[in-house]
Amino acid sequence: MQALREAGADYVLVVKRNQPTLHREVKAAFDDAERGVFRPVGSASVRYYISSRPADAEALLELVRGHWGVENGLHRTLDVQFREDDCHMRSGHAPAVMGILRRTALNMLRTIQRKLETDVSIGLLRDRIGRQPWILADALP
Repeated sequence: MQALREAGADYVLVVKRNQPTLHREVKAAFDDAERGVFRPVGSASVRYYISSRPADAEALLELVRGHWGVENGLHRTLDVQFREDDCHMRSGHAPAVMGILRRTALNMLRTIQRKLETDVSIGLLRDRIGRQPWILADALP
């Protein structure tokens, strides 16, 4: 994080339970704030973040939402459709190569989706192509 700051960049990082000391300390700070002036606005779940940015709630919210847009748009799709999180490749270049292949396949599916002007989900389109491979020939140049 120091290298980021020295380069003039900022960070916003989610505090997860796999860092128990940090999570406990951040949660305690918010618990104390809740007893004072701060009141959460009907949040169903709470996530804690640390940041090098000044405390500007709207700007931080925009950054966090932007992250979740990427998470939901790419990483979640890769995990659900290609089971990326279940992959047990951990050595050599295999994880990076498989990541490139998955993203290439996802980009191809999205290209086909746009070209066919269909609102069929990526999963259903992937299933259809598996059963009817000629869809690829019709959709790609």
